[in-house]
Amino acid sequence: MRRPPKLPTDRRRGGRAQFFVVLLMITIGALPGATRERDGAGPRSAADEQSKQVSEWDLRAVWLYKFASYIKWPKERLPEDKSPLVIGVLGRDPFGKTLDATLKDKKLGSHPIEIQRFDDAEKAAASHLLYVSTTDPDEIDEILTTLRGKPIVLVGDGPTFTKHGGMISFKRDGRRMTFTVNVHSLKAAGLEASSELLKHAVKDETEAEK
Repeated sequence: MRRPPKLPTDRRRGGRAQFFVVLLMITIGALPGATRERDGAGPRSAADEQSKQVSEWDLRAVWLYKFASYIKWPKERLPEDKSPLVIGVLGRDPFGKTLDATLKDKKLGSHPIEIQRFDDAEKAAASHLLYVSTTDPDEIDEILTTLRGKPIVLVGDGPTFTKHGGMISFKRDGRRMTFTVNVHSLKAAGLEASSELLKHAVKDETEAEK
């Protein structure tokens, strides 16, 4: 019996390559479409071509992974070496299949990443990092009140999320994807953030409040 033909290397490694292309875009702070045509600069690289296929939600998915890598949880939240680290989405899921595809088979240390969706804030307490999809101030207040003090990294969107007590908030700045951080909220939840998190943030909301 004939063996099935091998997939080309770029096909077999496509998911992994895409992940690292997104990491590169995060490093330079670029949003999809930020790469301009380069007159006389020669042919585009494979990374240039692949960056065309990267969506804003690909960037956000990898940022969620990066955020988790900057946080230390209390021992009881990850009691075993191989305890899964749950990244959750609360409410309408804007990622579609992107979050699962981007973080498939990924680990943080020895902890496998597990993606879960929730329609209830109390159930979402099972998360280690939670993306809150609503931008409605009243809904945000209700969710944050329910989850206040729990060791969950609460990530959202818009300028008011961290001011309401959320921990990290995405922000679009032209062609850049940035975020703000509320260090006070992280500490109040018993979470320890690496200095790398603040290094990448555009503003520390805790300092802004002083």
